[in-house]
Amino acid sequence: VLIIGLSAGILLFNENTGENTSGAESSEIPSDNGKYAEWLEFSPETVNEYIGEDRPIFIAFGAKWCMTCRTNENTVIFTDEITAFFEENNVVLIHGDYTNKNPEIDLWMNNFGRAGVPFYLWYPADSTEAVLLPEIITKKNITDLINISANN
Repeated sequence: VLIIGLSAGILLFNENTGENTSGAESSEIPSDNGKYAEWLEFSPETVNEYIGEDRPIFIAFGAKWCMTCRTNENTVIFTDEITAFFEENNVVLIHGDYTNKNPEIDLWMNNFGRAGVPFYLWYPADSTEAVLLPEIITKKNITDLINISANN
């Protein structure tokens, strides 16, 4: 059992399932609230389907228990500015949920030298090479990505 302290409360989680086993209200753990409902679910096959096409790809790997992920979502990814940026640039949006661990995501993190979430990748349009973003992202980190082309 892993103990995570959040503000004034302590929650207990089963490390194998990620379930809250403390009896505390689940509202203490932020949920996706359907934010990723319009995004494609991560799988290597899904990524490979879009790599090299004329659309850029943004992949966000996160977990419900990850406070940095939640901060990035609330202050960057799901803001009106970035949502509009994604729409205007016809970006393929893919989400990898690491809440209960995922061996495929583990492999991708290892391949990019990362040990955990948050983990963000950008594939420029017409490119097979990914750009690794920092764990703490800004709106500028995202909007500057469109200037990266397959030739850079």
